[in-house]
Formats: sequence, structure tokens, C-alpha cells
Amino acid sequence: MQLPDTEQIFKHCVHGIIGTDVDGKVTHVNDSARNIVKKSDRLVEGVSVLEVLPETGKLIFKVIEKRKPYFGYQVEGKEEHLIVSINVIQKDEKVIGTVCSFVDMKEFESVARNLDFIDLDDRKFETVFDVSFDGLWLIGSDGKVILINNAVEKSLGMKKSEVIGQHVQTFVKRGFYNMTLTEEVVRTRKKVSQLQTALMTKKQILCTGIPVLDKNGEVAMVVVNERDISRLIAIQQELDEVTREKERYKDELALLVMHELQENEVVAENHKMRSIMQTALKFAKMDASDILIQGESGTGKGLAAKFIHSCGKRSAKPFIQINCAAIPEAILEAELFGYDKGAFTGAKESGKPGLIELADEGTLFLDEIGELPPAGQAKLLKYLDDHQVMRIGGTTQRKVDCIIIAATNQDLEKLIEEKKFRADLYYRLNSLQLTIPPLRERPEDLFELTNQFLGKANEKFGTNNKINPMIIAMMQTYSFPGNVRELKNIINKGVVMSESEFIDRVVIECIGKDVMEEVAKASEQDSRIKSLDDIMAIFEKQIIKNAIAQYNSTRELAKYLNISQPTIVRKLKKYGLSTR
Repeated sequence: MQLPDTEQIFKHCVHGIIGTDVDGKVTHVNDSARNIVKKSDRLVEGVSVLEVLPETGKLIFKVIEKRKPYFGYQVEGKEEHLIVSINVIQKDEKVIGTVCSFVDMKEFESVARNLDFIDLDDRKFETVFDVSFDGLWLIGSDGKVILINNAVEKSLGMKKSEVIGQHVQTFVKRGFYNMTLTEEVVRTRKKVSQLQTALMTKKQILCTGIPVLDKNGEVAMVVVNERDISRLIAIQQELDEVTREKERYKDELALLVMHELQENEVVAENHKMRSIMQTALKFAKMDASDILIQGESGTGKGLAAKFIHSCGKRSAKPFIQINCAAIPEAILEAELFGYDKGAFTGAKESGKPGLIELADEGTLFLDEIGELPPAGQAKLLKYLDDHQVMRIGGTTQRKVDCIIIAATNQDLEKLIEEKKFRADLYYRLNSLQLTIPPLRERPEDLFELTNQFLGKANEKFGTNNKINPMIIAMMQTYSFPGNVRELKNIINKGVVMSESEFIDRVVIECIGKDVMEEVAKASEQDSRIKSLDDIMAIFEKQIIKNAIAQYNSTRELAKYLNISQPTIVRKLKKYGLSTR
């Protein structure tokens, strides 16, 4: 094998190299020196180094004089910006010349900056590595520990010097961990995560190993991140327990709501209605006041107000209901606030307490609040502000403590725009709000409401009337513009007017005209409808068809429609229908 000779090494050295004799004349110079020196054409053998590099030449003579080398000396001259290293050449203990190597200052500074950056990056890495809350390991592909951070030191109770250089299996054998994932990462060259147990502390640790590959795609080392998730697991368990507790409370609240609804004969099978009544129950239990109940006429706003009163701690106290539309404006103030004796001609000798005063410690329900005259609105607002009343002709303020509930079927915000209702009174009454949905939006409540009203009507009139469940289903297609009040009136009329056990015909007479148009339109049988029997037959067929879409057997159909199995078989044959 051919080896490079001294001349080739000298020529191809990346540093500039100059050889001189003891007189400072150049004896040798390589190409790199000529490339670095600006006056490269003058840098030739035989020339004095002082002519070409005067500052460097001075340093060379100092080295010859003192016979001591200079290393990494910074030379700054007019055209010299070098980092120079000089040594003497001796023979038989006699100086015969010097060798001078140098690099350009700019190149040196660039290298130095890079070294600074590397040093800075190293320090940044060390800082981030050590302050990490998670434990961090650097492990070689041979399984030996290269580096660990402070978190690992703390968890192991060992110093870095005791860990670095050890094989990771050592810590499994010594009982620190129940397994190691390094071998799996090296084998698969992929990220691996494992849930491990620190056997000594019984802590749960999530370990993630990430391979660091070299340029050949082989695993150079493995970075392992370990995180103590014992507290996280404990928090999750606590959260699960809180969630279960919350569900228990919700179930208990649902049972409480159901109990209170049943006690107060409030029907709320509809999800939206039940949610509203659950809110009402919450208002009651918190003794909340200034509640505004909105909804169409006949939806049961008054029932909701009574429900709040009866479920609260004031249930044994008075419930005073004021129909604001029914009190003449001339006597409104006397009715609301009362009067003392001699207040006006015709006044009782003993005076009279007002309705607000009578509600003391109880509940004051202001129905149809949108109909209250302007003068009454102003006086009511004053009471809501200070909860004191003064009777007409009186001189003493009386403190009245009561819950205020108002109800309306009008758009109060529109009345405010029309200057018919005070904005300040609206916002005072509207601290809490309930909106009762119309009956057409709660079809699930029809069955319970119908049976409830039918039971009360039978009790009132001493009858034992019934209604076909299919008729109730038919009523679900009716819009009930009068809402619950209209339904109650229809059932009462059915009980009074029916000449048979079932009130079906009377109900059809009440709602048949409107419903008939919808059924005829839907079934395209309008030409066949000539009597109530025709309407009943169309509805009955449609109801059975709807039930067939949900149930596969005559037994299930009979149970759903609340009729016997032979009856449903007969009706299927009558209408040419069959189960799937």
C-alpha cells in the first residue's frame, strides 16, 4: 500500500504553513498559506517574512529569540487577521529555523461561534433534561444507561453516577421495575409504550421508549420517558365516583320530581315538560322569588305556580292568586294594598288588608300580569323594591315577605316597545323564567291528562265513563288551540253528553272536523267520509298501521293498543292489514 509522503501532507494541509530560516526568510510555503494571505504573489521562497507578514514576522523573531513556541496567538495588522501558532526547528540544540501555521481570523471566529452554539445547545439540553417533571433515560442499543435526569434520580433514590453504565435489566432484577421496554424498542425500531409498576412504591408508571436511529437506520440509543400516573389514576377514580354520585343525585332528584308531580297531579311525561317542572321544583326548594311563567293561554301556568308554592317551605302559608285582568282599575289599589278605616266613602269601619298583605309569608301569584294598568305597575314595582305596603288612608308601612310569581300569555317585550308595559317592572319580575310548552308540543302527556280529567269528571258527575285508547291516539293529531284547558272541557263534555259507556263519539264531534280534514288528506279517502263512523274507521286503521311499524306480533299490538288479542286479529282482517 502506497503512503503519502511528507511533501504531499505539507501541500494538502488546510492550515497555512510557512517555514523560515533563522534570518526570517521563507524556506517553505504551502498553497493554503497563499490562499489565506492577501499578498499571495509575494509570498515565495527567499522573501523575508517581514515584507509580506510584518506582524507575524515580528512574532517569529521573538520565538527564535526565546526558543519557546507560541500557540493560538492572535495577530492583527494592516492586512493580517490571523490566528498563529509558531514553533522553533532545532538541530543539535541549535535553532535553524521556524515553522508557522495559521488560519484566517474570520474562519476561526466562525468555528468559535459554532462551538459556542454547540455549548449553548448542550447547556439548554441539560437544563431541559434535568428540570423535566417526567423521568428521562438515555439508553444505548446495548441496554446500558448513558444518562438519566434528576427525576429518575429521585424516583430510584440513587445518584446518576450509580446508574450510568448499568444495564437496564439490573433495575428489574433489583425490584425497581417489573419489566423494561428497551429491548423491544431496539428490536422493532419503533416507539413502544408500556404501563409498568414500580414494585417498591407500587406506583403506576407509563413508560414510552423512542428509538434514535443513526445514518444507517440502526438504533443508536433509546430515549425513555417515564411518567408517574398513580395520581392521575386516583383522580380518575375520584372523578368516576363523583360522576356516579352525580348520577345518584340525578336519579334521586328525578324520583323527587316524580313524587312531587304525582302529589300535585301534574302530568309531565314529555321530556321537555319534565325538565321545566324539574326547574320549577328547584326554584321551590331554594325559596326563589320573582319568577315569570310564560306560555299560551290554557297551558297550565297557574298549576305551575301552585306546584312551586306547594313544593316549597311556604306550602302551609297562603297562596294568593290575583287575576290582573279581572280587577277594575278604579279599585285596583284598594284590592292590592288594602285600606284603613275612613279611607274613602263606603270603606269598612275596620279597614281591609290588601291581597299582597294577605300573601305574607306565602306566595303571591300575579296572573295575566300583562293586563295590569300603568298605575298598578308603578305601585307594584315599588313593593317589589322595598317589600313594604301602605294601605290607602294609612300612615304606617307594613313589611310583607312573600314569593312573587307572575304569569302571562303575552309578549311583554313587545308590550314594552308599545309603551304598554314598564321595562323596569319586566326586568324585576323576570329574574327567573319558566316557559310552559303548548299541549301540541307534548303529545306524550295526552294519555295521562285524558285519563286524569276523565277520572275527575267521573267522580264529579257520579259516572263510570271510558275512552278508547285509539281515540286518545287520534287526539294527538289535533292542535288543541285551547291547550290543556280545552282538553279538560272536551272530556267533561264527553262525560256529561255521552249516552253510552264510551265518550268516543262526543270527543270526535268536538275535534272531528279539524282532524277529519287532515286524515282525509293523508289517506286520500275524503270521498268515503260520510259519518263519524267513517272518521273512526279511518283513524282506527291509521293507528293500527302505525303500531304495526313498531311491533311484529298481534300479542304486542294488543298490549300497545290496550285491547285483547282476538280484537286486534279481527281488526287486522277488517282493514286488510297484517303484521310483518
